Amino acid sequence: MGKEKKTKRIYQKWWFWTILVIAILMFSSIGQTNDVQTKEANLKEATQTKQIDEEKEKQIAEEKIKQEEQKKAEEEKAKQEEIKKAEEEKAKQEELQKQEEEKQRVAAEEAKRKEEEQKQQEAQKRASQNSGKTSTSTTKQSSSSTTTSTKQKTTTANNNNQSNSQVVYITKTGGKYHRSGCQYLKKSCIQTTLGAAKSSGYGACSKCKP
Repeated sequence: MGKEKKTKRIYQKWWFWTILVIAILMFSSIGQTNDVQTKEANLKEATQTKQIDEEKEKQIAEEKIKQEEQKKAEEEKAKQEEIKKAEEEKAKQEELQKQEEEKQRVAAEEAKRKEEEQKQQEAQKRASQNSGKTSTSTTKQSSSSTTTSTKQKTTTANNNNQSNSQVVYITKTGGKYHRSGCQYLKKSCIQTTLGAAKSSGYGACSKCKP
């Protein structure tokens, strides 16, 4: 009995502890690897999430810019339409004003024409009323003028006859006729009538003025 070997329990054996240490080390390494992988996965997920968020923010910003541009385009379009409408309204008002001015001009011309026609009719009426009086007056004036003209002709003829029979004097060398006693008659003095002197081409003396 005393010589028999006692059987050792398993945890008392050296190889048990060796295996246990190796297992612990392996589990620890596996845990660390899992932690690294977990961290990498978390980091990758966070990066992807950030990229997704940034992409969403970019899309939101682009959409906002697009909406603002669309809003500006709509406002500009509305503004242009208002300007166009105002210009059309202005052109319409100007056209109406021109038409009204043309109507007023035509009415004024028509009124002026009627007034001129009325004046002409009144003038013709007055002329026709005065024509009888004028014809009577003209007849009297014509008769009076004829009588006066006849008398004037008779008087003129008598005066001419008397003038032509007036005695004047000429010289042998001169071209003038003179009154009696003229200083130019000292050298020669020839008696004649005024009519004969004029018909012979003599002119009146500037000194004695016959």
